[in-house]
Amino acid sequence: MAQNEWVESNGNWYYLKADGQYAWQEWIGNYYFNYWGDMAHNSWVESNGNWYYMNQNGVMQTGWQEINGNWYYMNGSGAMATNQWVGDYYMGSNGIMLENTITPDGYLVGYDGKWVKGEQIVFPISESPTNQQNQQTSQQEPVENNHDNKPVKSLEEMEEYLNNNIDQQHINDEFIKLLNEEREAHGITTVTYSPILFKGVDIRSEELEISFSHTRPNGELYYSALPTKESNQFRTMLENATAPIIYLDSDKTLKQVEKEAAKKIFNRWKNSPKHYKAMMVNGDLQAAVSVHFSGNKLFGKQYVIRCYSSLLIGGDAYN
Repeated sequence: MAQNEWVESNGNWYYLKADGQYAWQEWIGNYYFNYWGDMAHNSWVESNGNWYYMNQNGVMQTGWQEINGNWYYMNGSGAMATNQWVGDYYMGSNGIMLENTITPDGYLVGYDGKWVKGEQIVFPISESPTNQQNQQTSQQEPVENNHDNKPVKSLEEMEEYLNNNIDQQHINDEFIKLLNEEREAHGITTVTYSPILFKGVDIRSEELEISFSHTRPNGELYYSALPTKESNQFRTMLENATAPIIYLDSDKTLKQVEKEAAKKIFNRWKNSPKHYKAMMVNGDLQAAVSVHFSGNKLFGKQYVIRCYSSLLIGGDAYN
């Protein structure tokens, strides 16, 4: 009988070892043989607590692999990477590369899975927020007022509260003030607020939580968030997108949140060359921003809130 030899039978491959026994539930080089002795191919293999993927020829794969529309990373031994970073990409507990979400260690990854550099969620050491004396008017009512160590709202309730009560016009007023100060400092014409563009960004800020991309969840580009008749009023239309973090405690007012959100998103784009260039386009332009608040973490009484933000600038650009 042949030994140390491949044997084909009924379209399957087997391996006859030196002792005359067929390989089964074991590795022979970079090939794995199943319980019935057939070579694994086009399939996953679990061995010693690790997962491996065998291609159509039965060869164990290494490196990046796209399998059934998902991306995986197989390390040098072929074992699937889980719960770890591979370069700028994070592999989840099931080995699938995370996309458009927050990683377990607090980083934002975009729709392409790549780390969106610039900010990590850093949790405070103390569970108790710093108490600040509230001297606001009724229009500046604190987000919450609570003096024990328990939050008065769940993370989901706080998210809903912010999205229902934040005044987007206040955010626009503060943002456009910051933007025009920067433009004037460089001798560039100022922009004006556009209620038409706001219709678009108000849709886009919510969509960014679903798909952090200039392509909308329905596959169309960002400008289609406006009806064609309205978008045609603008010869030029550019979008910036970002998703910074803000921290809320029991003494922060809605007005403070609005101002902080506007400042955060402005500085994010100011410190990014390509986004800064879009904000500084010269011409007779209008602009609008919108922020969609998404609860990320609750640490003691402090809420960690992600601000999905869209800016549209439209008009006649001439630089």
